[in-house]
Amino acid sequence: MSAVNIVNGGFNLDLASQKAALQAIVQDSDLLRAMLERAGALRLPNWYVGAGCVTQSVWNHLCGFPPLHGIKDVDLVYFDSSACTLDSGRQREEAVRAALHDLSVEIDCTNQAAVHLCPGSVVRGALRLLDPPRVWRLLFVIR
Repeated sequence: MSAVNIVNGGFNLDLASQKAALQAIVQDSDLLRAMLERAGALRLPNWYVGAGCVTQSVWNHLCGFPPLHGIKDVDLVYFDSSACTLDSGRQREEAVRAALHDLSVEIDCTNQAAVHLCPGSVVRGALRLLDPPRVWRLLFVIR
């Protein structure tokens, strides 16, 4: 791992400098670099790497911790409305885990288009409990 030299830890810099600092930290992380390089080959539609491991990587860098400190898993998220079944989600997650088995952390792969189907899903429960007028009021408050 090469040292990333970020002036003042990246704090209070202009946006372009903060973006460059984040890119340098991500590129310096063997785990994140491998995830970003290899995720595209998995052909997941509309995918992204969840922010948890990115945030922890930044904290690790700023605090001088080892690169994988506190990172137990990586969330690989995608959105595929054409595959909204629990079975298709499980099959794709198994394929992704097999393809990335050599990485040093667990890989969680989730189709956000099918999250409402998961047993015990907060979204699923909320949809059952809230009638449309309440949902609209809730959305108005959140916005």
